[in-house]
Amino acid sequence: MANHVQVNSSSFEYSNGVIVLSDKFRPDNPIKVDLKKLWLPATPFSNVEPIANNLRLSAFLLDVAALFCIRRKNTKSAAGDVARHIRTIAKFIEFLYVEGIYDPSECDRATIRVLLSKLTAGGWSEALRIYERTEKSLQQIGSSETRRIALQPGVRVGVRVGDRIKRLLGTNCSGSETAAAREAILDVVHQDRPRRSPVDKPRQLTSSALLAIFSTINLTSDLADGRGLAFLPFPNPSLLANKHGRPDGRTRNLRPEDVGALLAECFSWIYRLAGPLAELLNTLAFEMVARRPENSGARAALAASVLTTSVAARTFEAESGLRIRNIRVRHSQAQTECTLSEAIDCVLSACFIVISFFNARRKDEVQHPVIGLKDNSLRAFDEGLGLYVCSFYLEKFTKDYREFFVNDATVAAMKVLQSFSEIERKLSGDDGGLSGRSLFRVPTLRAKFPLTRRMFEFNRSRSAKRLLQRAFGESEEGLSYAPHMGRRAYGLIMIHRFSEPSLLALSQQYDHHGLDATNIYLSDASRGNTLEQLEGFGRLRTPPAEVIEDLEAAIDEVSRERLKEIVDVILRGEQSMQGRFPVFVNRLHDRIAARLKYDDADLRDSSTVVAEALLAKGHKVVAFRHGDCCASAVRSSAARCSRGSGRPRRERASPQVCATCAFHSRSLIHVQAMTLGVAHLRQQLSGLPVGCKPWKQLCAEIRDLEQAIAESQRPSWST
Repeated sequence: MANHVQVNSSSFEYSNGVIVLSDKFRPDNPIKVDLKKLWLPATPFSNVEPIANNLRLSAFLLDVAALFCIRRKNTKSAAGDVARHIRTIAKFIEFLYVEGIYDPSECDRATIRVLLSKLTAGGWSEALRIYERTEKSLQQIGSSETRRIALQPGVRVGVRVGDRIKRLLGTNCSGSETAAAREAILDVVHQDRPRRSPVDKPRQLTSSALLAIFSTINLTSDLADGRGLAFLPFPNPSLLANKHGRPDGRTRNLRPEDVGALLAECFSWIYRLAGPLAELLNTLAFEMVARRPENSGARAALAASVLTTSVAARTFEAESGLRIRNIRVRHSQAQTECTLSEAIDCVLSACFIVISFFNARRKDEVQHPVIGLKDNSLRAFDEGLGLYVCSFYLEKFTKDYREFFVNDATVAAMKVLQSFSEIERKLSGDDGGLSGRSLFRVPTLRAKFPLTRRMFEFNRSRSAKRLLQRAFGESEEGLSYAPHMGRRAYGLIMIHRFSEPSLLALSQQYDHHGLDATNIYLSDASRGNTLEQLEGFGRLRTPPAEVIEDLEAAIDEVSRERLKEIVDVILRGEQSMQGRFPVFVNRLHDRIAARLKYDDADLRDSSTVVAEALLAKGHKVVAFRHGDCCASAVRSSAARCSRGSGRPRRERASPQVCATCAFHSRSLIHVQAMTLGVAHLRQQLSGLPVGCKPWKQLCAEIRDLEQAIAESQRPSWST
């Protein structure tokens, strides 16, 4: 039946009840969502059945998925986001069924209010009445059958909510959302167990989780021909989410001494231990390629022989205090022992931490197999000066590659990764050379040839555990370290060292689109990150008064020089100046011409006199996107944006207002800059969902600039 659903989308394929979402970054590994495993609860008229069996609801779900694909930019997470939206819509359909509504178009505002209250109280588990439905279903099948399908053998309280339980309930919940089902199972099987109290109910959802749910359900109101909701379910979803959700968790701060301990351990692996380890790997790789051991036993014997005779192995042990026992063993190691796999993971973890910390990068921007660092990401900008740049993919806002200057530690880490990548290339038999391959490919050194590989992934409890233990011991810092903590610590230490004059540079490094985001990133008291907690990094403070005064003086000086330049261009008449300010300057020149001498051929002196007269009246240059405002802050009743207030209100400026203002000036270079600005804004616009607030703001800015460019084509007012 599912094959008869019509799909009007080129973003995914639908066949036999399965949605196949193509992934631009992993074309060989698409994401699949099986509608035969998404359920509709039992009703008074039907039993539990898959959504795939209901053609009307399948079409509804596919329409919403197609709509989201249209509005979503093709990023590394696009396919996964669509899959999450599909599952959210499946839960919304399940909620409607629980409330006795079997057609989404019949949903009313009262039902949405019920959904809002339930989601606020306990998430989908509460909205879908998981506990009550589970209790009722289990009573029907009996405790013995419940024990057989849900309880794990040998574990009295171990409950697994698998596909059979989900099918029994007709629910699409998963993970922590099924906690209520586990409680209900235990209450049915163990009658002497204390019943669950209201305190034990699921915690309130975070504001970001609520926002994702609200935004997804809002898509159902945009379907054409009455196939979706007839109204917008959640107006202002962001405000609703912040009002009803609990604040999102924040990555906690690292103390300066913790940062020092971690970086010291990382530097040890990069600068001292990576060399002998790479030499040992090269020796072992040469022997394995030459002898080709037939099984794991022969491989282990060969590895033991190399480890015994290798000078590099002895150097590594002397420098690190760790003796490499074997390639890989399953039982635990002593504190003075490690496996070759553990040593490799320590080196790669050290490189990952150094690169992510010193460049304030996110985890996937460094190690993702597709968008992460490649063999050709690092290039020399000026080898004589020791300057290098590295190309990073900025995944959250820019969604493209950008080059950043990197420090010596980053360069050293990148070169270590390149040397290990070269070893992996030789072992895997890849003779294609360096062609944009991921730097985090790890050789497995198995007996089978060509040798298989694995992709390294930083994980504090697995791959990076040994490194963090050496840096922190068993302290809480080591056990809780996450990559984002380094990204935060980078900003805090930078602020501490430079006293906040480089906040704009820090925002650019973070790839934030505004300083507000950077300020919140550094300090947000409502989320438990107060100034007192940052005491170890120095207080976040404004620059001293003398710094502010010096900066303002520099800005005034630049404004004076710019005004003199504009006046000189107007009086020469060599360039076409748009706006009415040239007329104003020429009239002023005529009035004071009797005091001027014209011996100077280039009119430099007369230009200075006119400019000084303007400066005396309080005029100075204030740059806008669409031109330069030269109105006086003291006497500006003629300025169009003042509206007779006696002082310019430049926040009201626009191309329409400025085009008729006597104090407006625009040069040809400014017009060229506006043209480039329009192209840049249109590029940003292409990455935003159509109709969202930032999209509308960019559209308004583009219209203003295009109108200003059109105004510049009118005849010049210069005389």
